[in-house]
Amino acid sequence: MNGAETDPLPIRLLSFNAGLASSKANLWWTAANETDFDHFEIERSIDGLHFAKAGSVGVISSSSSASYSFADDLGAEIAAGRKLAYYRLKLVDKNGKYSYSQVIPLQLNGKSGKLLLFPNPAVEQVSLLHEKAAANASIRILTADGRQVMKIAPAREAEQTIIAVGSLLKGSYTLEFVNAGVPKTIKFIKM
Repeated sequence: MNGAETDPLPIRLLSFNAGLASSKANLWWTAANETDFDHFEIERSIDGLHFAKAGSVGVISSSSSASYSFADDLGAEIAAGRKLAYYRLKLVDKNGKYSYSQVIPLQLNGKSGKLLLFPNPAVEQVSLLHEKAAANASIRILTADGRQVMKIAPAREAEQTIIAVGSLLKGSYTLEFVNAGVPKTIKFIKM
């Protein structure tokens, strides 16, 4: 991370989101405190581990907060049958120091019947991709013996929910997503 862990950058990433339209990934984010900040590098991965630069966006240099966006053509990945693409931002200051945003998975197949969870195993948080959440949708996390340890309500009409799992004990868990009365489950490991 080139010193980012011991000397964090002053810039604050307030939000980072991704959506798919046609064969393009649309990324948008908001940042604040851009003093001495130079640019964002958008990095893409097909496996969630190995990232390559997809493009870059210069800084607006706002005194408060500024919004940014980037479109990435995924036609080749979709044609190859890939189901997910992963994105992260590399935040680079004028001195060459940098840090990374969280990784965001983007579902490419447009199908909404299956749950996708990343990363697995998890440490601090997981990103759950799911069908559009109805008003009464719920997410429960259950231990291996079926005991509920967490319950949350995803935002209405959301297709992705970020869940903090840092407080869970190490072990195997089942995540249950109930939408319009239909339960779907996926297993994950907490490290």
